[in-house]
This record gives sequence, structure tokens and C-alpha cells, in this order.
Amino acid sequence: MTQLSSASLEWLWDFDKQKPHIRHWPAVTQGAVHIHDVSDLSELRRAAASVRDVDEWTDTWRRLMPAEQISVAVDTLADMIDHNRENCLGEAANLKGFSESIFALARGEILTTLPFPARLALLSDGLANIETSGHDHDVRESLQELTVSDLQTLAKQSERIPQRLRKAELIDALVAAEDNGEIELPLGDISPAPPLHGWLEGLIQQYVRTLKVSLDHSVYPRRFKEAVWRQAIDQASIDALRRALELEYWAVLSAEIEDTEPEEGAEEPEDNATLRAEPRPAVGAWEPAVARDDRDAAVMWLAVALLVLGWLFF
Repeated sequence: MTQLSSASLEWLWDFDKQKPHIRHWPAVTQGAVHIHDVSDLSELRRAAASVRDVDEWTDTWRRLMPAEQISVAVDTLADMIDHNRENCLGEAANLKGFSESIFALARGEILTTLPFPARLALLSDGLANIETSGHDHDVRESLQELTVSDLQTLAKQSERIPQRLRKAELIDALVAAEDNGEIELPLGDISPAPPLHGWLEGLIQQYVRTLKVSLDHSVYPRRFKEAVWRQAIDQASIDALRRALELEYWAVLSAEIEDTEPEEGAEEPEDNATLRAEPRPAVGAWEPAVARDDRDAAVMWLAVALLVLGWLFF
């Protein structure tokens, strides 16, 4: 029978009231990657009415909530970037909200259209290059597509261009300044620059590491961890992220299986899912309940007393 850690049991069963806890596993709401258990608990609620003890309840939970039945909502790498969680972007904070453009470049795409702030951010951070010069296409047509605010941003390259010009006047001034070699307009197709892949790899490793640390808590049973890893892999939008998640996923599960190998002659757990109950800091703002060591001691002395009475009277 699959064994659960004491922290998992505390989460599943109310030992004070001797009745089931029907609730989702603790959410991770702080840090770079947020995780929520969104499983349908309706069957557990119906089954709880007839449960008499903790063993029966854990058996019920195992039967009704296999790994494939557990549903989780896991932040994607795009979520981490677009919210700049834990200041993950560092000095490239101007890329907050532009994960779509970043991933497109990482896939080797040449971008012909993208938000102007994303264009400037990628170029200024050295993560992209201009594939074609401004003279290979209609500069005026490209400038027409920009907002007045975008044009004013470009005009700041030259002290000679007043900011309070109308759009047509700003375009004339920018075209003239470029023709004179005074400024360089960041127009044209955008291609990935060599530093992009190393920079993105750092974000990928931070994402995977954060996911691992968030799940490395004795309260989470193995099947919940499996559901989280599988969801993160399924929603990976770039190959490098998917590979990193798969490698870490198998490393984590393999380590757990090795740590829970049954002793020779012992009964094999049904899914080798005995988890380590190593004390760790709380996940997010949540603090797990403390295992009831005093309860375990009381049960032991009660058993001893019953044996003594049986010997005396029988």
C-alpha cells in the first residue's frame, strides 16, 4: 500500500475531529512560479460521508485521485517573464510582457512585425539584430505604423527634433535625420542575436529550479508532483524548456524511487511513492501542520497496556 508522509496525512485527515479534510493541496503563491491544485473534489466529498478512520480515508483518496485525475494550474515560463516574477529579468526588465516575441526569436523566426517597445527592448538589450536596413523598405510607411509616442521616443535620439510636433512633422524630421546620418532608425526585420540563447537558458534554469524547490516539500505526495511536472512539460512552448523540464522531471522521480526502495522481503508499495518527510521551509506563505509525535507515543503505550492486561486476566 502506498505510504504517505506525516505531513501529507495531516493535510488529508483532521486528527482532532477524526474526520477527512477535503481540500486541494497547498498552493504556491509566492516566488517565480505559482502552482494551484484545481482538481475536481466532488467524488471525494461524496465518499467522505462513509469514511470511519484515517486508513480508510487514505485508501479512498488513493483510489479516487490517481495522478491522471489531479489537475493543476502551473505558471508557464511566459508567465514568469511577463510578470517579471522575482525580478527574473534583472537588467532586462524592459522585456516584461514580451515573452511571445522572445520565444519567436528563440525558435529562429525572423520577426517582421512586433510591438515597438519590444523591438526597442530586444535591440537595446543586445538580444536581437536588425535583419534588413531601413533603406530596404519604405521608411515612411514603417513610421506611419507607429504611434506619436513611439515617434517621440525615436526623436529623443536627436536634440534637434522638437518633441511637440504633429505626427507628419515628426516623420519628416526623423527621415531627414536618418538621411543625414544623425540618427539610426531601428526599423526592418528583427532576427535573434547570439546572446539570446544563453540569456534565455538562464531563465529556463531559474524556472525549472523554482519548480523543483516549490515541490520539494513533504506535504506533496508523489502523484501530485507528477501532475505538476507533466503539466509544465505539456505547456512548454520552446524545445529548450521542454528538454530541461523532462530531464529534471525524471531525475526527481528517479531519486524518490531509489530513496523508497523496499527492504528485502518487505511488501512492495503499489506505486513506489513513499516520500521523504524532510523538514523544509514553508512553501510560499503556507506553513504545514506539525506531525503528531505525542499521538504516536500514546498509541504505543496503549498497546503495551492492553498486552499486560491480556496476560494478567487470560
